Amino acid sequence: MCSIAGCHSCSSKNQRKFNGELALHVPGPESLSTPIVWAFPEVCICLDCGFAVLALEDELLKEVREIYRDDELPDPDKWARAS
Repeated sequence: MCSIAGCHSCSSKNQRKFNGELALHVPGPESLSTPIVWAFPEVCICLDCGFAVLALEDELLKEVREIYRDDELPDPDKWARAS
């Protein structure tokens, strides 16, 4: 997962893989009624700039698509203005 060419953000080769734990949820009050999806992906982190890259496995991505359909997600611009 870590790019041989270097970090996507700063081109540094100082990248390391870590095991991650991630809770995916929508922002704002909608998150109270939407289930959290847990993911445990490998994460590639640039130790120079902090840019991180991860990928969800196919089965987990399918679950996320089912739960967080675009028509059910809040408008991020509207949510940002309200906060």
